Amino acid sequence: MNTRLVGILLIVGGLALALLAGIWLATQVGSGELQAGGAALGAGLVFIPVALLEGIGLFMVARGATQRRERS
Repeated sequence: MNTRLVGILLIVGGLALALLAGIWLATQVGSGELQAGGAALGAGLVFIPVALLEGIGLFMVARGATQRRERS
């Protein structure tokens, strides 16, 4: 599979995870089932995998561009 494509998929996956977690946290706080401190903790915990997905995705996109230049 193309390195650049995998990188793009990882970036999109990370953004989707961040969006879904943000919506879930907001609805939980809005319904009163989660306090602000819990939402902040949840956001901090979600940040770790999102940052990893985004970082690896950006690396793979850059690596794919380098590979494309080397093949040309």
